Amino acid sequence: MLDGKEESNYEKAIFIMENAWYENQIDKASFDNAIETKIKAIKQLAKSNYDASVFHNNENSLYHKPNAEDLYNKALNNWAIYTYMTSGTLYESSDEILYHSPYQYSYADPMATTDWRNSQVVTLNNTSQGNCFALASLYKILANRLNANATLCTAPSHIYIRHQDEKGTTYNIELGSHKFPGTGTISVLTHSTMESIKSDIALRSLNEKQAVVLCLVYLAKSYQHKFNISHDEFMMNCAIAALKYDNLNLNAMLLKSELMEQVFMNSSKNIAQLRADKNFIEYEKFIANLYKLGYREMPIEMKNQLIKGWTRDTITKLANNHYREAEQNAANILQSRHAILSWGIFD
Repeated sequence: MLDGKEESNYEKAIFIMENAWYENQIDKASFDNAIETKIKAIKQLAKSNYDASVFHNNENSLYHKPNAEDLYNKALNNWAIYTYMTSGTLYESSDEILYHSPYQYSYADPMATTDWRNSQVVTLNNTSQGNCFALASLYKILANRLNANATLCTAPSHIYIRHQDEKGTTYNIELGSHKFPGTGTISVLTHSTMESIKSDIALRSLNEKQAVVLCLVYLAKSYQHKFNISHDEFMMNCAIAALKYDNLNLNAMLLKSELMEQVFMNSSKNIAQLRADKNFIEYEKFIANLYKLGYREMPIEMKNQLIKGWTRDTITKLANNHYREAEQNAANILQSRHAILSWGIFD
């Protein structure tokens, strides 16, 4: 797909990535059937709430009237997807009325550190629970099938959905909280600097090809979690390929810096010896460019605030054993803290 040999398809990329985790054991027909069942229910929701008067009388639309119906239909489909994912809904299937329970955010494991499967769409299909990547990915898959024109957006340690309403106004959707935060709110919560926004490494809308590139990063992280390793040539190849096709992919940049960093951490060289190492010099240039692009590691205090928000003040193993402990023990903060995306150290 990235080489242009076939059309970019986010759903296919997600399936390939997750099927690799399960060692080619996911049944493609069952996966497709699960998605199609959701599509049928969402179409019923949209059809039952269709109101032609909205676009016929929509004088405040940012678009001319010939485009008003198309804009309305896309907004209606986005509403139906959102409603299906976040609310209990009834739908008809084979002469039966079925109930769909809303999907739940994995508050106890928001970054899939305890169980990587919490980041997967297939797990979300099976358990109705997942983190922001799983939720946003499922939304994107459904939106693509319904031609709803929704996009994935990335910020440090976060991914969310953006789409237009029937008037052409753009909205952000946080599927974990079911909220519609403004871009300014997201920039503050994700510690996105003005420089990072201007350089387009944060708060960026991904086109279909860039969304597929993101799957390369998650493929590498899946590999890392599955085999419990910190560094591997395959992971570096994923990072390099991702940056080849999208040189502003922050996730890929942090993955590459983490892998480069791990080599030096595993070596027996002291700082003076490292400074004479051409690979270390390349690493310094790489993270200096990250800094120039506006990336800053999220302060530990903000991480704690986010974790508390994600967990709704419950005491989880992640928050208790890592973040809070790190805050209380400043002397060991370099050993205990984690980077927001790559889990590597970044000064």
